[in-house]
Amino acid sequence: MSSYRVYEGIRHLEEEEGAEIAGTLNERFGSGSWQGADIICYTSIYDFAEYELTEGWYSDLGLSSNIYRGAPNLMEFIDIEALGIALTNTWDVSMFTIIDGLVFQISR
Repeated sequence: MSSYRVYEGIRHLEEEEGAEIAGTLNERFGSGSWQGADIICYTSIYDFAEYELTEGWYSDLGLSSNIYRGAPNLMEFIDIEALGIALTNTWDVSMFTIIDGLVFQISR
């Protein structure tokens, strides 16, 4: 399963991860109501894409299920890293960014 952490706003993120990452997010997004919103940090583009497949955008496809009744597990045939890169090329820049390989999503 994908690896991610949820922070309850920019202050919580700063307490847990330090001022440098919090400062970079502030520079990229400016000040505003997002600073009090949940901030999700995925440990890699791969983990971000895996989350989208199993719990996020594509979750209705049921790929997180381990019941295939003898059929191959589709997750073993998906290039998750390539999907993650494609997702970063189409995401809403007002909600997502990458800092030092970490993917940040602002919940709005």
